[in-house]
Amino acid sequence: MVASRNTVNRIYNTGEKTRKEIEQEFIVRQHEFGTIMEDIRTSTMEFPEQEYLIIGEKGMGKTMLLTKIKYEIENDNKLKKWLIPIAFPEELNGASELYDLWLRVAEYLEELNQFSFFKNLRSEIITTHGEEAAAFAVLNQALKTNEKKIILLIDNFGTFLNELDAKEDHRLREILITNPNLRIIAANPEMVNEVHRYDKTFYEHFIEIKLKGLEVEETKKLMLNLGEIYGRAEDIKEIITNEPYRIHALRDFTGGNIRNIVMLFNILLNDKNGEPFNDLIQILDDVTPLNLNRVAQLKKNQRKIIDYIALQWDAVYTADIAKALRMKSNEVSAQLNHLADNQWIISKGIGRKKLYQLRDRFFNIWYLMRNGRKQHKERIKQLVHFYKIKHQENNSLAMQVNEADDNAYGIISRAIIHVKSNEIEDAIKLAEKCLYNKNYLEKNEDKILSYLMALLGKGQTHVVFNYFSDEKTGLKDRFKPLWYATIYLKEGTQSNEFLKMGEEIQELVSGLLEEISNDRLR
Repeated sequence: MVASRNTVNRIYNTGEKTRKEIEQEFIVRQHEFGTIMEDIRTSTMEFPEQEYLIIGEKGMGKTMLLTKIKYEIENDNKLKKWLIPIAFPEELNGASELYDLWLRVAEYLEELNQFSFFKNLRSEIITTHGEEAAAFAVLNQALKTNEKKIILLIDNFGTFLNELDAKEDHRLREILITNPNLRIIAANPEMVNEVHRYDKTFYEHFIEIKLKGLEVEETKKLMLNLGEIYGRAEDIKEIITNEPYRIHALRDFTGGNIRNIVMLFNILLNDKNGEPFNDLIQILDDVTPLNLNRVAQLKKNQRKIIDYIALQWDAVYTADIAKALRMKSNEVSAQLNHLADNQWIISKGIGRKKLYQLRDRFFNIWYLMRNGRKQHKERIKQLVHFYKIKHQENNSLAMQVNEADDNAYGIISRAIIHVKSNEIEDAIKLAEKCLYNKNYLEKNEDKILSYLMALLGKGQTHVVFNYFSDEKTGLKDRFKPLWYATIYLKEGTQSNEFLKMGEEIQELVSGLLEEISNDRLR
């Protein structure tokens, strides 16, 4: 995507944003930022302090949060007198040993013009000839002599830890718990085994902060703030007011991923009055290079398993995978365990009835659209369209129920009237004239949705369930979120069918259930 004065730049390199850009754009993650900065401001580092580990998938704002912390320390008149924040790039390239880390720290300190006393630090460390303990002693003495302390802001921390051997793991932990001159605030896309496994060196050493996807209101807040910055506030307000389904759909599909929401902002500005499905396609195009690289790193059987799970979209059983791929169940189970350890998949349920699903739901949607057949892509298109008809103005359970003409629209309208009057059998007889007519369904999805919601509001779960179960209606794929809401009402949360649901529609399903519950109370 080409950046212009009206679009957000450095989407993938937020660590390179200027202080002014960070101040303007840092509108979310305020709570996490406040928590960490409160700790930093109240800690004198007279004694060793505990470290932080920020966990969040790529695009959730980890790098920008670290960058904001760096600028905040440098801008604090009290802190900057004694505390130096050192921010590394997203990858500590070339740092495979602790000695490399201390050398990189020395290089950073040398480049700080305001601290001339560090100008020969790198050369002094090089004279230690790769001896880590001696190198750290040089660095530590320089900090003590000049009454400075450092805070290391390290992104993709898990990658660095994986480079260290067990001896260096213990050495780093020893330094952190005994030396008050440095502290680490790290970030990583997923949980770090070194931190979570009780037999590992850093077990429970870090205070963890997990970055979740933005909620709908946070998404709107971010979009409006970007609108103010780039002179398009009125355009964004208009879209939020008149086309809210575009925001809701992409927010749910991306899991509230900040990077993808910023991409959506750029798209909205260049395509006013567009369709949410077209918005989705543009974002999917932008993330294609990253996702292709992820897939390329998988081994042959892992790719086959990921392909099968992704194309099913909903969660699947081990036996289903084994049968489809002509593999032994124990071979599939071993690969599933490996994929789970590497954050590719998640499991649901317990025992032998476990279901497996891709963890990254937006990646799953990308995979369906890129590698799926026409039927797979149509399922995505129908789900996107569901958002539109659900959020369009005047789409309610009582919409235009006074229509009484004899055309197809009037038939379903009268069916809704019968439902609201508890004349269920009469409603079913009328609706059958429309539910099995594909052309009618294509043109009148909003009316059918209102009818089904009205039935559920009257406790007619079995009627709606039967509609969905009849493949001739095609309603299950067309109204996927309502299908899961119906399953919940019929069988509860522990239903194997309900467990198949992906996170990308959970909030939408919850909203439908709340609406149905409120209707039942009327």
